[in-house]
Amino acid sequence: MMSTLWTCFATCFLGLWLLVAPVSFNYLGSPLAWSDGASGLLLLFLGWFSRSQKGLWIPWITPWVIALIGVWLQAAPLIFWAPNATIYLNDTIVGALVILFSIILPHLPGQLPDEGPSLPPGWSYNPSSWPQRFPIFLLAMVGWFISRYLAAYQLGYINAVWDPFFGDGTLRVITSNVSHAFPVSDAGLGAMAYTLEALLTCKGGARRWCTMPWMVVLFGILVVPLGLTSIVLIILQPLVVGSWCTLCLVTAFCMLVLIALAIDEVVAVTQLLRSTKKKIFWKGTIPRGIGVDHRTPTMDAPLRKLLPAMVWGVSIPWNLFVCALLGIWVMLCPSLLQESILADSDHLLGAFVVVVSVISMAEVARETRLLNLVLGACLLLPLMWRTPALPSLLNHLAMGALLILLSLRRGQIEETYRKP
Repeated sequence: MMSTLWTCFATCFLGLWLLVAPVSFNYLGSPLAWSDGASGLLLLFLGWFSRSQKGLWIPWITPWVIALIGVWLQAAPLIFWAPNATIYLNDTIVGALVILFSIILPHLPGQLPDEGPSLPPGWSYNPSSWPQRFPIFLLAMVGWFISRYLAAYQLGYINAVWDPFFGDGTLRVITSNVSHAFPVSDAGLGAMAYTLEALLTCKGGARRWCTMPWMVVLFGILVVPLGLTSIVLIILQPLVVGSWCTLCLVTAFCMLVLIALAIDEVVAVTQLLRSTKKKIFWKGTIPRGIGVDHRTPTMDAPLRKLLPAMVWGVSIPWNLFVCALLGIWVMLCPSLLQESILADSDHLLGAFVVVVSVISMAEVARETRLLNLVLGACLLLPLMWRTPALPSLLNHLAMGALLILLSLRRGQIEETYRKP
């Protein structure tokens, strides 16, 4: 506790910063000013009293109340439509720092030590190691930068958005009825989600898969279900809006790779929770058979050693790579073959084939590839009641059959994951 006591004073400083922000940035009297003032007072109060381990809900509840204030500061500029970019940036950065100082950096009460053996029983590598988590952090930051840029247009801070391939496609997407269906900036919500993902990636040491199951599960919820939801919304762009968005496609690709890289840690926690009868979700445990990790390099190791360690657990069998290419081809077919009868279904099915194929490259999720059997059948079934032109007909027959055949092969699994 004493080694991170400074975070309490940092929280107090952020509270003072918020109190004077409406004067400094000239938004006195606005709803956001009242929100920042109330948040600043709470941070001052809670930050000061969190110095002690006694009283005032200490030590269990206070860090979480402070973290929730940080989450609120992420959302408030979107809810109240911050009048300028400075105010938006101020609240979101302060909110991220509040979360960092409350639950990410400090050792939480009851948290098990992170030193010692860290290899999950039966595993050949540690999915919670820093080399494994570093690319996840980088991908989350790429998503954050792009989402923040798009949110700047939706909130009125900039007058144009850049798209190198689809002309005004990005503009049409972020101003579409789908975007307007959200009560706040949907790109801003994306930036908020990426912020939380990046912060949760940094929480805990190399044993967090067993010392903090709750943290990994929360991280997994942000990455997998919410990530898939974001990808589906992007997939629907050509159907609903009639256009693609280059920056949105980049974020979708980052999210796909992020899911493939992060899912192994979630599986390790799931195996741990299923193998013990104790209630360890919140308190964690040190399971029997945990091994010493002699394989993972340190973060200051040469790149030739560090880079392979970042992608342990992800392999690219040739059949899955070809399946992903087939998915891209199916998406492009309506334009290349000038066929409109099956255009909507091709856009949708092709995108889902890419999603399934990339996620299946994670070895712990390799069985997911079997969903491509269903997608391959879906490419063939419409031919029973629709008759496209001969080139499109032959293309669908070939793509559907190839996809089914290629998805039957599992591909080599290079790592081990379960108890022997």
